[in-house]
Amino acid sequence: MSVHASRRTRPTGIAAMPGRLADKIASPYGWLLRQVGRTAFFMRHGIPITTRIDRYLYPRTGGRLTSTWPANIPTLLLTTTGRRSGQPRVFPLFYQRDGRRVYLVTSIRGDWYRNLLANPVASVQLGRRTYQGRGQLLAEEERRAMWPRFAAMWPAYDDYQRRTGHLYLFALDLDVPSGTPSAPSQPSGPPPA
Repeated sequence: MSVHASRRTRPTGIAAMPGRLADKIASPYGWLLRQVGRTAFFMRHGIPITTRIDRYLYPRTGGRLTSTWPANIPTLLLTTTGRRSGQPRVFPLFYQRDGRRVYLVTSIRGDWYRNLLANPVASVQLGRRTYQGRGQLLAEEERRAMWPRFAAMWPAYDDYQRRTGHLYLFALDLDVPSGTPSAPSQPSGPPPA
C-alpha cells in the first residue's frame, strides 16, 4: 500500500481516537451541542464564536479539528466572492454530501447565500482538499427531499425554520479538487523517434 493510499483511508477527527473513547466523547458532547444549538442564546452569541473558531482551526488542521468535531457534524469552508467588495469571504458551514454535490442550509440573512446568488462560483474546502463549485438554490421539491437529512444532523434547523418560516437549501456542484493532477495530455504529433 502506498503512503498516499494510507492517508486517504486513515480516519480523522473523532474517528481517529482509540477504541471507545470516541463514543464516550461524541455521545454526550454531540447531544449537548445539539441541545444548546437550539437556543436563541446560541443563535445570537454561539454562532459568531464558533464561526471564528472554525475559520481559524479548519485550514490549519485540514478540517480534522472544528468547534463541533467531537459531535461528528460535517463541516466545510465555503469561500465566496463578496457581492459588494469583490473580496473573498470564508464561511464554515455544516453540509450534506451526495457524490460531487454538496448541500448547504441558509436563511435569507446569510451573507454567503447572497454572495452566491450574485456570483454562483465558489471554492469549497473539504478536509485538506479544495474544490471549485457552482451553486444554485434548490427547488422546493429537491429541498423537501433533502431536508430530513439536515434536520437529523442539526435539530436546530427545524426550530429555526418554525420561528422564521423558511430556510433555503443551496447545492454546489464540485469540480476536480485544486492541485489534483489531471490525466496526461496526448501528444499532438507523431511519436518521438
